Amino acid sequence: MEGVGSYAMRHGAADRKGCVLRAACCVRGIPGPFTQHAARSRSQYHPRMTSSPRVAFQGAPGAFGEEAVLRWRADAQPEPRGTFAAVLDAVVHGEADAAVLPVENRIAGLVAEARAALGERATLLRVVGEVTQPIALCLLALPGATTATVRVVRSHPVALAQCGAFLRAHPDLVAEPWWDTAGAARDVARAGDPAVGALASRLAAERWGLVVLAAEVQDLADNWTRFVVVTRRAERADASDAASGEILPGAPGAGG
Repeated sequence: MEGVGSYAMRHGAADRKGCVLRAACCVRGIPGPFTQHAARSRSQYHPRMTSSPRVAFQGAPGAFGEEAVLRWRADAQPEPRGTFAAVLDAVVHGEADAAVLPVENRIAGLVAEARAALGERATLLRVVGEVTQPIALCLLALPGATTATVRVVRSHPVALAQCGAFLRAHPDLVAEPWWDTAGAARDVARAGDPAVGALASRLAAERWGLVVLAAEVQDLADNWTRFVVVTRRAERADASDAASGEILPGAPGAGG
């Protein structure tokens, strides 16, 4: 159990491919409502809280964040939020008991937007655990659609960055950044357009009534995302801890 600032310092030497990811995460105007293999939990520590804790994650039902919540605590109640900031603010304001936040992906590198949101709240939150979630991305579409009918594929910019080889192999596919992987699947299902698909999980396909046209299209079969688990501090951290967490390595402005 440690403060956000000290956690950032300890993990500052992570993969610097985050500079590529930083550009993807800074995409503006992303549409949305808010404008595999065995995994391993790197911490078995569960903060003292009631059974069935409310745990916030970024995305719609079926997101990898929801899977990470349940991998950390099988009795948790996943609470979807639209942005990384909203996920953390739910903990700060007592709307959730904890939150899971992606900080690094094996292919795409550091998740700059999430790390920046965490750094901005370093005096209010503490890191209490980690979960490594397998990430298998699939091309999803409406029942009856085929790879020949799909012309546009939507997903979170971080997910699109994990499927570069697949997208290059299908130059007719137009990649559109979306606010979330499962959110893209949900919106494809609601729109009812067979020319539009999503890159998301099998769980998202099940949740939103889509079919899998191509499985595990990410660049590496053994793909994963590391999530941190955070809870609210009992008391605000002192100024030195706040200063160390102002800019997390890999976040915009952190350099490198």
